[in-house]
Amino acid sequence: MSVELVFSGKLAGVSFSPAKENLAQAVKEYGVGGPSDVQLEHDPSNPYDSEAIKVIFQPGGFFVGHIPKPHNSKLLVVGLDGTKVAFERWNKHGEIVVGAMIEVTRSIL
Repeated sequence: MSVELVFSGKLAGVSFSPAKENLAQAVKEYGVGGPSDVQLEHDPSNPYDSEAIKVIFQPGGFFVGHIPKPHNSKLLVVGLDGTKVAFERWNKHGEIVVGAMIEVTRSIL
């Protein structure tokens, strides 16, 4: 079995509410190490993209942004249930956290 990298990069929408406020709270909650669990959730009612995928940090259920739009179709085809999502690092502007990076992989036979 091997591992395929499906997405690695910055989250989209982190500067908009409620993601912006949730991101600030998540930084306080998790500190430098970031969250222990990251979940993806299809967001078909998103008014800008019916294929939008929310990124939620656990524990706490912090919605902190979306997978960037160009990657949504591939993730939905692959299937969100078969993926492993990991926090990579906080994005900073100076000492201020302005976003996060994640990595999404899946096992293939």
